This record gives sequence, structure tokens and C-alpha cells, in this order.
Amino acid sequence: MRSPSHLLSLAALTWAFVVPGQTASNPEQPAAPLDRLLAHLPHVEYGDDRAPLDALDRYVAAAGADQALRARLEESFIAVLAGDATLAAKDYACRSLRLVGSPKCVPALAALLSHPQLSSLARYGLEPLPYPEVDAALREALPRLPARLQIGVLTSLGARRDPMAVPVIRPLTAADDLRLAEAAMVALAKIGTPEAVTALADLHEQTTGRRRLLAAQSLIEGAWRLIERGQAGRAVPWLEALYAKHLRPDLREAAFEALVAAEPRKAAGRLLAALRSGEERLTRLAGQLVARRPGTRTPPRLLRALPDLPPVGRAALLDAIAARRDRTAREAVLARLDDAEPAVRSAAVRALGSVGNAEDVSRLARLAAAADDLAPVARRSLLDLAAPGVPPALAALARTPDTPPAVRVVCLQVLAERNLTGQAGAAVRCLKDADPGVRLAAARTLAVIGQQKQLPALLQRLPRANDDAEAQALLAALGQVARRVGPPAMATLAPALTDSPADLRARLLGVLPGVGGHDALAAVREALKDDSPAVRGAAVRALSAWPDSSAAADLLQLVRQPRDEAERTLAFRGYVRMIREAGLDPRARLEHLQTAMELARTIEERRLVVGATSDIVSTDALEWTARYLDDPALANEAGAAVVRIAQALGPEHSARTLPLIEKVLERVTAKPVRDSARLLQRRWRQLDGR
Repeated sequence: MRSPSHLLSLAALTWAFVVPGQTASNPEQPAAPLDRLLAHLPHVEYGDDRAPLDALDRYVAAAGADQALRARLEESFIAVLAGDATLAAKDYACRSLRLVGSPKCVPALAALLSHPQLSSLARYGLEPLPYPEVDAALREALPRLPARLQIGVLTSLGARRDPMAVPVIRPLTAADDLRLAEAAMVALAKIGTPEAVTALADLHEQTTGRRRLLAAQSLIEGAWRLIERGQAGRAVPWLEALYAKHLRPDLREAAFEALVAAEPRKAAGRLLAALRSGEERLTRLAGQLVARRPGTRTPPRLLRALPDLPPVGRAALLDAIAARRDRTAREAVLARLDDAEPAVRSAAVRALGSVGNAEDVSRLARLAAAADDLAPVARRSLLDLAAPGVPPALAALARTPDTPPAVRVVCLQVLAERNLTGQAGAAVRCLKDADPGVRLAAARTLAVIGQQKQLPALLQRLPRANDDAEAQALLAALGQVARRVGPPAMATLAPALTDSPADLRARLLGVLPGVGGHDALAAVREALKDDSPAVRGAAVRALSAWPDSSAAADLLQLVRQPRDEAERTLAFRGYVRMIREAGLDPRARLEHLQTAMELARTIEERRLVVGATSDIVSTDALEWTARYLDDPALANEAGAAVVRIAQALGPEHSARTLPLIEKVLERVTAKPVRDSARLLQRRWRQLDGR
């Protein structure tokens, strides 16, 4: 048990810890010297103030560039391990020796390998040290440890890949404790020398049941190590035996994958045999391995065999061709588009999206327009097709009158989905098509890819729309294109806003908030004088949706002097929305809202204004909003706004916000608002230490 004086000494260590070479910010407060930190290290306990150890950590970090400091720290940590220091102190010493240790610390760490609580920490300290003494210590300790601790040491020997450990590890693969035996097998696999893998192969031949399965898994892992070492020839016989005999599919497949890697010259033959096998899992794996082969060209041997493979093999190889984007395999892919098996046809269509060219656009588009299961696959391939000339081919097919309408619609949709703005002219041609589906698709395509150049065509077509659906699509396209173009769009729109029939002018006014700018706003103001109720109503709606505060005065004028109550309500709501969204500074927003409150006539309008203050992060907004807590009809909205503003202001304003939060709890009835207020009150009070 720690004494009070010990607690005091630890607390005293919290002052001015600095990295060696630095000075304390207060020159009269000395840095904690290393000898004081090291003197108290043996007494630290779990749960103590971390500051002394943090200071010591900085010395450890600095030791990388200071050999003398490194040696001093290592000597002190060795003494901690050898003495009667606390468990926490030895824990810290083990972890630190991982960074500053030399061969000198190995005996002290090795002595703890048998410790029931510190064994894993000792291994943690030893494992990264690049000294042969570590391997020797681990090998020497292994036979004399209990099984639980042997498992950990085996893990370290495997991680260090110590070839000299094979003789001491091998007997443990026969241990009665299967967990210990498995750890020994895994260690041999990681070591991966011919001797280690031979031990695993022998074990696999001599055992049965679960131990045999574990041996097979480790044997395959060990074979990979041999392949990495350039000794693949040693691994091949074992892998061939596992592939030929093992009943578990996952082990057989793992052996097959290693075999393909072990003998690259025989890989194509092995992959072809697997593709011919008819075994679905093995065939899928073979396809994946073909896809991962280096380069882009698929082995010609595999392409020649494609027509004669079983269906699952044909599909797997086609997927591999797609993954490799092997354009030299295009003819082989085209030949499978008419395959008798649906799964193979689908794989061929997928592959054509990766290896096809502009000549394949027509076939894919026709497949995509069909009402069958291949249609979405073909559409995806049209989107993926990346060869030169594909965009013009899509556009040409879309605007060709002899092309079936469904195919033209697909081409137009793909132009939009691929965002091929350079092909927007094809969609313009289709706006006048005889087929209504093509016209509708053209308008929707221009909504996505249309530019300023296409605005006149959309504007000319709008009054000639054949039905309401087409008119809506054209107007939506006009709005989207005008929004992208911005104020320059007014060069096209302005004449139509004065010369067109009233119903068209009203529709066009709805486009102007997306355009923005001085000219667009001037056009809306002019429309407010129009004799047509439809045009004036559209102008009011446009002002209410204006994207910045330039229309604020116009909206206020409408609120003060409306033609009817509906117009006033629309203008009022637009004014409040504008205040929230126009990006004004907090003071200006609050002033606008105060004006709106003066003009509010109904309780709904007052609630709208109070709710809008919740986005203003200022103490003025907080105080002004809090006034309405006294109005029962507005208390819930005011309370929600007060809580939100207080939270945004942060704890530094808690002296002002806490009394208002308490008032929220007194006046507000809405449970969600009260819950939020209580949570904020509790948080602020905790921070204030109340």
C-alpha cells in the first residue's frame, strides 16, 4: 500500500516537465531532472497521475539521438526489472526497453518470460530488438514455460522468423493442448524455412482430425514463405498433394492459389484446368487469379479455350477479361454475346463495357433498350465504355431518326449520366422529334448537360410543347441550364420576358431566382407592374425565392403594401427565408428579423420570426429571443431558439445563458425543447464546477 508521503512525492513531480534541451516556461520553476523521475519510477502504481511518466516518455523519445542518455535509461530500466519495483513500474520499463534496449537488457527481460503477469510485456519489449541474443533467450525459455506462456513465446519466435528455433518448436506441434500445438504450427509457418515447412508437411501426413486441418493451413502459409524466399520448388510437391487430396474446399483452393504463384510458367495450364473443372468455387477462384495476373493481355491459350469451357468457366473468364480491360480479347467477348447460357451472355455484356469500342455502342444500346434482364447490364456497360469515339457514337445514334425510339432514349439518358456536355447538340436535335418519349428524354438530358448555347432552343421549344409533361420537362431544363449559366443567361431570356404571352412570361419568371443578378431582379420588378395576375403572382413568387438580400426591400414593400393577403403572406415568408439564407452578418440578420416581427400579423408569422433567430450566434439575438419566452403562444419556438443559440455560444457565455436556460425550463412545455435545455444546463454546470 502506498504511503501518503509517496502520494505527495508523485504529485510534486507534475511541475514543469520538459524535453531534454528545452527550458521551462517559468525560469524560476526548474525542470524535473531525470534522476528524480527515475528515482520515483519504482514506486508508481496503476491509476497514478500520468504526468511523471509523460515526462519520462519525452526523455525516452529523445534518447534516439543521444547514446549516453539511451544507456542511462536502459541501465535504470534494467534495475527496475531486477528489483522490487511495483508491477506498474516494471510494465513501464518493459515497454520503454522496446525503444532504448540493447543486448544488455535481454537477460532482465528474459527473466520475466515466466512471470504470470509480465510475460507478455517482457515479450513486447524483446520482440522488436534486432539482436541474436533475443532469439537465443526466447529459444532457451520456451521448453521450461507452462503451455499458456509457451503460446506467447511461440508467437514471438514466429514474428522474428528465427530459423534456429525450428528444432525446439517442432516437438510442440504434437502437444496434447491443441492451442499450443496450433501456435507451434503457426510459428513454423511464419519462419518459413525448408526445415520449418518440412516439419509441417510431416505433421500433416502423420496426424488426423483437427490437428491435420491446422497442419494443412500452416503448411500452405509456410509454402507462401518459401515462394517469397525464392524457394518455390520446395513447396510445389506439398501444395500439389494438398490440392489433389484435401477434401475441404477452402484448403484445396488455398493450395491451388499458392501453386499458381509457385510456378508461373505452368500457371496458364493450371488455371485452364480449373476453369474446365466445373467446380463453381474453384472456377471462380481461377477467374479471379486470371484477373490478377500481371499485364493486360489474357493468355491466348485461355482465350482459345473460352468457347469450350463449362458455363461457369466461360462466365468466370469473361469477368476476368473485364477486370483486366484486355481490349485484345474483344472478338472473343463479342462471340459470347449470343451464348446459350444467360449467365454467360450477361458476363459478355459486362466485359464489353471494359474492352469494347465505339463500334459496340449500337449493340449495347439496343440491349439496354430491351425489356429483359440484360438491359441494366448493358446500360452499365454503356456508362463504362471508355474507348475513343464513344461519346460521338452515342450522340449520332441518339439523333438518327431511323433508330428505334427506345434505343434513342437510352442514348440520351447515357449522355446525361456520363455528363457529356460536348454532345448536347444531339439532344437539341431530338427536342423536335416525332416520338414523345424521345422529346421528353432530350429535355431531361439538356437539364443535365445543356449550356448557354442550348438556351435558345429550349426557349423556342417551350411554347410548342405537345403536353404538360413535355412543357414541365422543358421548363425544368431551361431552369437548370440558366442556373448553370447565371446572369449571362438574361441575354437570351430578357426578350421573351417582354414579348411572350402572359402564361409563358409567368413560367419564365420562375427561372430567374436561379439566374440571379441585377438584370434578372430588374425583370422581376418590372413584372410586378404587369396587368396579368398570373405574371404578377409569378413575380412575387420569384422575389420570395430570391437567393440573396438584394430583393429584401422589394419584399418589405410587398409586405407593407400588398394587393391581397395571399401576396402579403408569400412576401413575408420569402423575406424571413431570405434573412436566414442570404449570408448576412449576425447584426444585420437580427435587425431584419426585428423589422419582420414589427410587421407580423398572425401568430404563425411571429413563430416563423422567432424560429429564425436560432441561426444567429450572438448574445444580442439570445437576449432578444428570450423576451418571447413570456408569451405562451411563442414560448416553445423561443425556447428552442434560446437553447440552440446558447449551445452555439459555448460555455464561455454560461453566466449569461444559464439563467435563460432556467427560464426555458420554467416556461416551455414542449418535451424535446425541455430535454435539450436540461442537457445543456447540466453540461454548463459541470464545466462551471457547480
